[in-house]
Amino acid sequence: MTTSSITMTTAPSPSECAAGHHDPVLQHAACPLFMDQLFAVMAACLLQALGGGVVAPALPGMLSKVHEERAKQLLLSKVRGEISIPDIARECNMSTSYFMKAFKKTTGKTPHQWMLSQRLAMAQAYLRNSTLSLTEVAVVCHFYDQSHFNRVFARSMGVSPGVWRRISKGDLG
Repeated sequence: MTTSSITMTTAPSPSECAAGHHDPVLQHAACPLFMDQLFAVMAACLLQALGGGVVAPALPGMLSKVHEERAKQLLLSKVRGEISIPDIARECNMSTSYFMKAFKKTTGKTPHQWMLSQRLAMAQAYLRNSTLSLTEVAVVCHFYDQSHFNRVFARSMGVSPGVWRRISKGDLG
């Protein structure tokens, strides 16, 4: 039986050349922040080159279009209790307070106000196009109960959901 020996050699560190010399340019490659920035620049260049357009930067203090759409998508899932505002901020790589300020500057509403407006728009569609009871509309649109739905709707629309439904259907009599 023959015995073979395997010698293990260690690879040079990212800041060393193959010959074992220290390379000051490559030492930056060992820094995760540098690598993240490098990949972000490369991704932006690829998007610009292959996407046929320029990646629009966000205005100072505002969400980029990508972050705005992602945040809105996550907020809509929040209705079902699956995610919190800090989670959404983390998804956008922002602190919670910065996210909330940027969201308001971008949309003109706080995340909670935006969510309520979406639920109210959904309620209006149900009131106009369905025969669901007001209680059923409240449940489908994720209001706590019919009383909560009535208060929020009347405060926003100036009339109760029942009156709004009759007006929207032209049934004023």
